[in-house]
Amino acid sequence: MYKQYNLQESLKMLTNNINFRNYQNYSAPQSRITPNAEKAPNSQLSGDTVSFSSKNKNKLGFSSQFLYNTNIKQLNENGEAKFIPAKITKLNPDDTEDVEAMKTINKSWIKTAYGDEITYNFKHPKNIDLYLAVELDDDKKELADKILCLAQTSSKADHRARGYNDIHLRHLQSAPACEHGKKENQFKGAGEVLMYGICKYAKDLGFSDLTLYSTNNPFYNHLEMPKAPDLGMSYYAFRKDAMNRFMNKIEEKYEIPKQD
Repeated sequence: MYKQYNLQESLKMLTNNINFRNYQNYSAPQSRITPNAEKAPNSQLSGDTVSFSSKNKNKLGFSSQFLYNTNIKQLNENGEAKFIPAKITKLNPDDTEDVEAMKTINKSWIKTAYGDEITYNFKHPKNIDLYLAVELDDDKKELADKILCLAQTSSKADHRARGYNDIHLRHLQSAPACEHGKKENQFKGAGEVLMYGICKYAKDLGFSDLTLYSTNNPFYNHLEMPKAPDLGMSYYAFRKDAMNRFMNKIEEKYEIPKQD
């Protein structure tokens, strides 16, 4: 004979369940798992399950997924900069709010070089890439208005045959309010900070390298990102040591707290 519980009793049991409060496990489609990445001790990948911990504000189905705290520079009318809190997040193509935010960005970033490309790929049904962002830490703003920079990366090693254990950056695009040289520029450093977030997330997933193809030499030269002629012309790569140096530099420059 099964014991019957009323609604109040059931809710009490549910909220008292520590496993439910602290960890929610969602089965991830096999195509979204990174089979070629070496497992790291703090990797979010485990078998065919991705874990999201409420302790780290990670979530699935309620807007973007929090990854790391960071800072960004905001300019006043006199061009003076001050640090304001921001965060590195991951966008989910299966999340309704993320999809709506990308639709808005597609329209408002129409004059940017890669805004349309990133938002188109985000909604493509065969998409298995990762989408990371720098967001203002402001709960009063809509998600699309908080995003300062977007990146699309591979979800598995692109150049393993060449000896790389790499996450590959396909596109990086700053919001119009962050693009260098624009009169309406209100924020500085979104591109640098997101590159830092990509490196940190890559390491957390078990990758040791970051690669990209770009003809935007001034930006990546500014980041002191080495060229990778073994991959071809206009390729850049952060190998393990160079990546660590870059991350330390950005943490110091933007006063980013150490985070696990």
